[in-house]
Amino acid sequence: SQSRYYDESQNLSISGVKTALTRLGKDSKMILLGDTKQCDLKESMRENNGLADAVNKLQDLEDVGIIEFTPADCQRSSLIPHILARYED
Repeated sequence: SQSRYYDESQNLSISGVKTALTRLGKDSKMILLGDTKQCDLKESMRENNGLADAVNKLQDLEDVGIIEFTPADCQRSSLIPHILARYED
C-alpha cells in the first residue's frame, strides 16, 4: 500500500488533478490538500481549478472522502481564525 499527498492542490488544473488521481495504485491512498479560496492560478485559469472540479465530480463516489475545514479547525496561531474572518467578510 502506498500513500501520496498533494499540498496546494488548489493550484492544479483539472488535467493535473486527473493525471495525479489516475496514477493511484492498488491499495493506495491519495490526499489532495488545498483551499480553493487561496488559488494562485491566473484569473483566466480559475475556472479550470482541478481541486474544485474533483470535489464536484467525486463527492458521491464510494471510497472517496471529502473533508472541508472551517476557520475553527485552524491549528496555527489563535490569531489566524480572526485574520481569516476579516478577509472573508
